Amino acid sequence: MLLTLQQVAERLAVSVGTVRDWERDGALPTFRLGKRSTGGRCVIRVRECDLMRFLRRGANAAAICAMKETPL
Repeated sequence: MLLTLQQVAERLAVSVGTVRDWERDGALPTFRLGKRSTGGRCVIRVRECDLMRFLRRGANAAAICAMKETPL
């Protein structure tokens, strides 16, 4: 399942900006769909399995607690 950055943020009880920071730092793997080079916007998605792997590495203790309250 592919998740939007907004969905990831809601599930982890963090801001979309925080999720973007993780993505930009390379900590959270993402997929970019679409072409930026043509001036169009690309769509960023996160695979659910990559999100779980990110959490298992202990990326954010608060996020892990939030996940326990609202499982995927």
